Amino acid sequence: MRSTVTGARSYQTPTPPERACLLLARLAGEKLNTALVKAFVSTIMFFPIGSLVRTSRDEIGLVIRAAASEPLHPVISLIDETLQTPAGEIDTSERDASGAYYRHIVETLPRRDSLNVAHFLTAAA
Repeated sequence: MRSTVTGARSYQTPTPPERACLLLARLAGEKLNTALVKAFVSTIMFFPIGSLVRTSRDEIGLVIRAAASEPLHPVISLIDETLQTPAGEIDTSERDASGAYYRHIVETLPRRDSLNVAHFLTAAA
């Protein structure tokens, strides 16, 4: 089902992987087996390394690695407005004292030609 939603079709544009997984999560228990959906989601990355994303704090970042037990909250390298310089590393799985996340990924952005992904991944290593 995920490949049907994320794949290119003549009648629809592909859905980003994280939205496809959220669709699976909504259908779990209702139309899909909950245990199978959980097992599937735990084996994939919602936000593949190199994805350009926007956070709930309106920050733009590049996914540099997955957070071990938080598939919806990767570690990102913040990017300055020129898209050239890393502006710090953020673990989006961090929570405040009440257990709420400090930030969420709210959207995946289209890759920009001026963005040198290798530069950010090398800086994070």
